[in-house]
Amino acid sequence: MKRVSQTVVRHFSVTSRVCAVTWPKPDYGPMEVQRSTLLNGINVAAARSSGAQIGACTIMYQAGSRYEWDGQLGASHFIRATSTATGCAYTAFAKARYLQQHGASLTCSSDRQTVAFTLRCPLVCFSDLKYYLLDVATRCCYLPWEIDARKTLVRGDLTRMDPEQRVMDLIQRACWAGPLGNSMFCEEERIDAMSPDNLKSFVDCNFTTDVCTVTSFGMPFEETIKLAEKIEFGRSQPDKRCEMVSFPRNGFELYDMGRNSDTWITIAVPGCGTYDLSCLLKHAIVAEACGTANMQDGMHDLDRTPQPPLGLVAGDDVYTQYRMFNISYRETGVFG
Repeated sequence: MKRVSQTVVRHFSVTSRVCAVTWPKPDYGPMEVQRSTLLNGINVAAARSSGAQIGACTIMYQAGSRYEWDGQLGASHFIRATSTATGCAYTAFAKARYLQQHGASLTCSSDRQTVAFTLRCPLVCFSDLKYYLLDVATRCCYLPWEIDARKTLVRGDLTRMDPEQRVMDLIQRACWAGPLGNSMFCEEERIDAMSPDNLKSFVDCNFTTDVCTVTSFGMPFEETIKLAEKIEFGRSQPDKRCEMVSFPRNGFELYDMGRNSDTWITIAVPGCGTYDLSCLLKHAIVAEACGTANMQDGMHDLDRTPQPPLGLVAGDDVYTQYRMFNISYRETGVFG
């Protein structure tokens, strides 16, 4: 009779913990955020979300209109307009055609504090399309004939500006003495004077690695790091740029939109900056409690539900709206 072996065979699973749990992983579960800072000062953050088929990646600089000097006023507006122009690697036509073929979009947005370039595309196409984002954000040529062609677009932006957007721009011009009073739009009388030298000077001074941030949603963290490393290959941080200080002041701005136009009135006081997080949260809570949008559109214009307490101020008048706002920059802000 043969003796039964006492050897016990053990099987170890090398499956990751997320896949080895008993319950199935949700399609849209909690996001995992990874952060890092390169030696040249670029900040990198990546949020991974399960189940998302479309991802986004943003290259952002702290280079809004508040950093424009006298000879550069309106430069950030032209940078938005020329974001579709020719770069060092791809022409404007090649960008538009190739991105559309792959179901992707590339946008540029800016405010008084930042300029951001965002690529939205399917996850499987990011490895090929990320070079178009780099070409737009860091390697634009600012050719003279393309800038001249964009001047018509800039004038159109001034004509098509929403009244609410205009009044918010005017209230900040009235609140601040200094760079924060610079408009996010190029003035009509400065459009013809804008040249490639003005734009290149603004980019060289403000598009630096120490004020650059690269973020992604749905993309692997390793791919985001590789993209950030291609922005600048140097390992040293540049010298700090000179910044002018803004001071609050009393004042007003007026713009006539013509006959039979709605009237927009804004009142604001100095708020708080993003450095003071506790005070920032208090301002945000108060603004939300009062109502950041006093009415919600329903099936038609007259079917509206007021959002208290500011929603009750208008009473039965459906044509009058009240809302609060809170805009915060690095060291200060406006609240009204």
